Amino acid sequence: MTTEGKKSWGSHYDTPPGYPLSIIHFILLGGVILSRPRRHKNFGTIVYPESAPDNWRQLLSELKVPAIISPLHDRDTTEDGEIKKPHFHVLIMYDSVKSLEQAKEDISSFSGVGCEVVRSIRGYARYLIHADDPNKY
Repeated sequence: MTTEGKKSWGSHYDTPPGYPLSIIHFILLGGVILSRPRRHKNFGTIVYPESAPDNWRQLLSELKVPAIISPLHDRDTTEDGEIKKPHFHVLIMYDSVKSLEQAKEDISSFSGVGCEVVRSIRGYARYLIHADDPNKY
């Protein structure tokens, strides 16, 4: 206790030093952990030119969210050697955290297919251009 009679743990949750909040919440909630959905800043998707509108890049631009678009991947192959459908990879980088559902809503507006959390912008950018796989184009 401090001289003012307040706890000095420094947290508005009043957690003692050395105890993670999740443990305290688990105890306080009687063994039930209530967690909110994880939120992230960076998401990746794929755009197939054959099924996207001609103006998909414009639609992406209208979101006012920084994004990186890969070169057209038109020579990627499956493990069986079959050529994959031509596609673009798109990395979307929000200024603040978003839920997966919020990202999916934005991605669907320009006909992106799928939505994945991107933890490393640098790693994903290298993937976009196949920097670490010389056998891909």
